Amino acid sequence: ALHLYPLIQTTAGGPAEAPGYLPGPEATDAFEVSELEDGPSVPQLDVTNHAGRPVLLVEGETLPGGLQNRTLNVTVLLAANTTTRIPVSCVEAGRWGRRRKASRSTRHSPTRLRARKTESVNRSVAAMGHRLSNQTRVWSDVATYAAAYKVDSASKALEDVHEAVDRRVRPLVDELEPTENQVGVIVAIAGRPVALEVFDQADTLAAYWHGLVRGYALDAYRADPDAPVRPDRALRFLRRVAKAPATGIAGVGLGEELHLDSDRVTGSGLSWEGRLRHLAAFRRN
Repeated sequence: ALHLYPLIQTTAGGPAEAPGYLPGPEATDAFEVSELEDGPSVPQLDVTNHAGRPVLLVEGETLPGGLQNRTLNVTVLLAANTTTRIPVSCVEAGRWGRRRKASRSTRHSPTRLRARKTESVNRSVAAMGHRLSNQTRVWSDVATYAAAYKVDSASKALEDVHEAVDRRVRPLVDELEPTENQVGVIVAIAGRPVALEVFDQADTLAAYWHGLVRGYALDAYRADPDAPVRPDRALRFLRRVAKAPATGIAGVGLGEELHLDSDRVTGSGLSWEGRLRHLAAFRRN
């Protein structure tokens, strides 16, 4: 039931310039995630970038460990050799304690959870200037995934759902690879476009590819595989994203955040040095 429509970057005059940052999957050993020193907080984490150049962490990435597992609310570009306080949502409702070493998951949060989280974060930004999600709804979405896949997680962790479903999903998606010059993808589930993901570089998409696809697959695995596929619907969704009003605010780290909202789509992204580095947009539920 999962269909992926590639978005291709066409460039004239030679190879694309180097991005000037490290994608999260290539920088796992270069940054350190920790709870706040001045008192742990569910919706915030500190991330220290030990690399000599910026590190990109994108919305929907999951950071297991600490006092509970979290997922990023927005895309963040961490400045070199700097600690940045990032906005997150908890995806493990049953644990607050038993501190573990924080790390970066190889699997992205699933599409429906990201869409609803982004919608609530955008509302928070517009109303209060904060990047807070509707945490109760995020926990509810994790519980829905656990129930759908019959996963009994003692700590109600999204990562446990991924772990249980991975052996069924990976054989279906791990052979998928981005095509040449592909910088993004439109995701359709059971024939309906639900998400768009685009980066500034094909290499950045390639670094995130398998984690993203496993997140998409968590929504698609139980959907109707016989639903009709209509590429024109993907083009229509792309136009809706392109026309959605965007509000720009200073980023958590480097660059400028973009928050998209219309009656049909919601999304967020990050621009840095005059170029869009990442954008994730979703069909509104």
